[in-house]
Amino acid sequence: METNSPNPFPESEEKKWLRRRHLSYFTDYREDVGHDLAYLGLPAAEMLDVILWRDVLSHITAIERDPELIRIMYRTARLRDIRRKSLIVHGDLARVMRVLAAPDTEFSSLMAPFPFHEQERVRKARRIDYDIINMDLCGGFLYRSAGPDGAEESTNVKVIQNLIAMQSRRGLRFLLILTLALRDNGKQDYLGFIREYLSLLPPSEAKMSVEHYYTADKYKDQPPQLRRYRFCIPIFLLKEAFNYYHVRCEGAWSYKTFYHGLFLFDPKAPISRLGSVYPPEKETQALLTAPLFRLKNVEGSVVPTLCPAPTLI
Repeated sequence: METNSPNPFPESEEKKWLRRRHLSYFTDYREDVGHDLAYLGLPAAEMLDVILWRDVLSHITAIERDPELIRIMYRTARLRDIRRKSLIVHGDLARVMRVLAAPDTEFSSLMAPFPFHEQERVRKARRIDYDIINMDLCGGFLYRSAGPDGAEESTNVKVIQNLIAMQSRRGLRFLLILTLALRDNGKQDYLGFIREYLSLLPPSEAKMSVEHYYTADKYKDQPPQLRRYRFCIPIFLLKEAFNYYHVRCEGAWSYKTFYHGLFLFDPKAPISRLGSVYPPEKETQALLTAPLFRLKNVEGSVVPTLCPAPTLI
């Protein structure tokens, strides 16, 4: 049963299923890295993600712009015994991520608009090495809104660019959980990105099938925007992180009207002072081969169904 909530991504059986699945992954990941995990995200008033994951988390930084919800979050954190490991930063996500990612030379000027009592929280958040970044982003990926300087921009794109810059500045391995609404604008932007990227790869019959799948208006029962996300989100992450990270998709799902992906960013060892060759064909193949499952609640049980797609292999 879904609950009434100010959260734009309200609770559902599918979200519960994903949350439990991620807990299992994080437990193994913690063993792999050898320490408890630091979290950055938007857990909303209920803080359901971090409450379930608290045993594997050493720290929780939450970003929230609504003061009333912050009061609720502090109360929830106390009741669920995660207050000591929680830091809640009051501010707009785009503005906070811009400050967290800023080089030291720009940090002071970007901090100026924050109230004095909030600046210390931002400084503390900036000092933490994050292992998990969980972004439930409203409005689709390319949806335009007013940015921190008031200009119209694709705010969610800027958020992703800033979080990669923040992590790469410190050479950190990390996991990114990304949730996006399928409703979006910018159809031609997606199609242009797909076609241009594929044009950089060697010609083949497989590539023709891949391009048709991702650009066709209709393909079986798979919505066009879901197919565009399936290509553009991982390949965009690869492009933005290319100089610093190998990117691997650890899972992708769709439920109701949302896309949800889990990505591992592994720091690159320098190969040459000239950099690496772009695009990386094998990494592209791996990202586009990663399966995507549609989740459906059937009488209280979540059933994952594979969405088949052609690959470059």
